[in-house]
Amino acid sequence: MPSRIVWWHLVAVAALVAGCEARVSSPPPSAPVEIATPLPVPVKADDEPLDAPIAAEGNPPVPTTEEISLQPMNWDEVEALVQKQAGKIVVLDVWSTSCEPCLREFPRLIALQQRYPNDVVCIGLNCDYVGIKKKPPEFYREKVTKVLADHKARIINVLCTMPSDDLFAELKIDSIPAVFVYDRKGQRAHTFDNRNPAGAGEGVSYETQVEPAVAGLVNSPAAP
Repeated sequence: MPSRIVWWHLVAVAALVAGCEARVSSPPPSAPVEIATPLPVPVKADDEPLDAPIAAEGNPPVPTTEEISLQPMNWDEVEALVQKQAGKIVVLDVWSTSCEPCLREFPRLIALQQRYPNDVVCIGLNCDYVGIKKKPPEFYREKVTKVLADHKARIINVLCTMPSDDLFAELKIDSIPAVFVYDRKGQRAHTFDNRNPAGAGEGVSYETQVEPAVAGLVNSPAAP
């Protein structure tokens, strides 16, 4: 009888140990791990990302108004500006947005600057301001800057702050277009306006008047 009791006791202990081992060897349940799935990047048909910059096609972009400088000045300030260009030939073009002949020739002023970047300084002097009190010089800035941007006018651009009639009186001209060419010493060497015999009835011509005059000054020996 005692042997049977001992035997059942041993069986109970073995079962208890086996149960403990099972509980210990079983890992505790863990939280599910979330795997991040990358979002697809939208692409164009040619595999270029939609947010990638697209190269401009055709002609280079027109400069913005922020890239165009337009300085307000009266005639005395313009003369001082010319004198600061010592050693350079200065071409001063007086123009207006309402002057069709001015606008027709204006691109050649810009081309002249590009042709002689080291010898010539081109200045565009706009005279849209006519002296109306309700329309001060700054009233015309937006309109003038738009024209300059359309022509890619990366030259010295001036917005005249004195009425156009007063400016004409200072320059001793009757109307525009008018172009003044200064030599390397700052002296006015050529004046082209409607009173010029070579341009009588035709207005000012860069091709037949201004460009040959500038070329002559560029190619002439520098004064000692």
